[in-house]
Amino acid sequence: MTLTVAGQFLISAKDKGRKSWSNEHEARLDAFRWLTRYNTRRQHSRLGQRSPIAYENDLQPAATTLAQAA
Repeated sequence: MTLTVAGQFLISAKDKGRKSWSNEHEARLDAFRWLTRYNTRRQHSRLGQRSPIAYENDLQPAATTLAQAA
């Protein structure tokens, strides 16, 4: 069973201890920071345990080489 991103965020928040925010704005900022990390820096099994940024950077030299060949 695959958890949704929101579900993983809630589990992550529980693992770190109960967190309370003083207002909705702080809660939204915390969620945005978590989503940014999840989508850009966290290692993903589908990408060979690399972050999306590292995976994309690994693809860049191949794209440059193909452009030079044309």
